[in-house]
Amino acid sequence: MKDNDKEPKQHYGQFRKLKSSTLKQGMTRRSALGLLSSGGLALMAGASAVATGRVAQAAGNANPQQITALVFDAYGTLFDVFLPVFNRAREIYGTGYNDLLYQTLIQVWRLKQLEYSWLRTLINQYEDFYSCTLSALDFALRSVGIDPESDPAKRDALASRYFTLDAYPEALEVLTTLKSRGYKLAILSNGSTDMLQQVVVANNMQNVLDKWISVDQVGVFKPNPRVYSLAGPELGVPRQQILFVSSNSFDVLGAKSYGLQTAWIRRSATLPQVADAMPSSVSPNTLFGILRGRQEFQEETSYLPDYVVLPPAATPTQGLRGLLTLPPLL
Repeated sequence: MKDNDKEPKQHYGQFRKLKSSTLKQGMTRRSALGLLSSGGLALMAGASAVATGRVAQAAGNANPQQITALVFDAYGTLFDVFLPVFNRAREIYGTGYNDLLYQTLIQVWRLKQLEYSWLRTLINQYEDFYSCTLSALDFALRSVGIDPESDPAKRDALASRYFTLDAYPEALEVLTTLKSRGYKLAILSNGSTDMLQQVVVANNMQNVLDKWISVDQVGVFKPNPRVYSLAGPELGVPRQQILFVSSNSFDVLGAKSYGLQTAWIRRSATLPQVADAMPSSVSPNTLFGILRGRQEFQEETSYLPDYVVLPPAATPTQGLRGLLTLPPLL
């Protein structure tokens, strides 16, 4: 991109740089974000371009930051925390409730799950992520009018879905391909050691991942920097050579602040659309997506991601395929 280009264009399947001079010419961080990342490379990939390797060719088959390892967030990045849980909730609690209630339940559950993890870190009262998950589920059930104590077995059955979450359709293929190219691969997650072990095995990822690392080792949750400090020693790789991959903006910010390279996977919610109209015409997906910061990074932050991976709108679950533009290691 030339310095005198006033408005960078969105290019699927190509690398583009966004130089600081572009921002000075009137483009705000918010308008740049999701299109290109400030001062770095933005990875924008359409499935067809990635499949033919055009992105890597456009980048000159170079690995500009010498990435040797990729470390993935688990929940919402490799594993879908919405649709499998939504379907399980419907199976357990039946058709007596409509889809709008179930959609709200799942979104509130996820929001509170993260909130409780942050709160426990701030007050230095660590309990593992499954404890946060159970407490958040109790809150979410009560918020939609279901008493979790009325049938504890149902509540426990729903919570246990986290041990067998479905991976996104492209996840195993992408991991396998990256592994064949020589990259070290790991998960770094809020999940407890037991949660990660079970979900990795349930999705047949144990042979492609070098490590699955739990915050249990440090007794704090993301985005505390002690969490991200685990990745380098576990993999035997300097932090500067690690690309941390997450769909959660707070997670990307934490990793970037610690000094890892970062890739923000812009996923769309996988929950089905519901016919029930809300008075404000805002769906639970949209509302809680905004509350969790999934739509945008805060405009004020200086910790922008090094890469943004934007899937085509028609294939919202193909986000990880953008990583296949990384060339094989020599």
